[in-house]
Amino acid sequence: MVVAFAVCLINITETAPVPVMVNYLCECFSGYAQEVTTAMNFYRTILGLTVPFYIDSWLAAVGDGWTFGMMAFFSLIGFSCTLLLAWRGGAVRKYTAERFRQVEDGEPLF
Repeated sequence: MVVAFAVCLINITETAPVPVMVNYLCECFSGYAQEVTTAMNFYRTILGLTVPFYIDSWLAAVGDGWTFGMMAFFSLIGFSCTLLLAWRGGAVRKYTAERFRQVEDGEPLF
């Protein structure tokens, strides 16, 4: 049951924040939206493709429960960054470098 719960947490925290993070980063770097989307998708693809290379040794080292439990907690830690953006996104954007700030419809973004 613990492993099933961990897998459920992993799946939820891997799929839920991706659209939010990609959208937020595209808004932060509106002049580079295509580049940001490409980089995020490349990162996700590389991470997904590398899992088979290290999962067997990870399972052998700590066992099933610890492996999936650690993955679940790592995912929750990563998801907390999305919650931070939802809670304080406007304040975080104020720290964006000047060269990435742009004007839309005559109004400054910040």
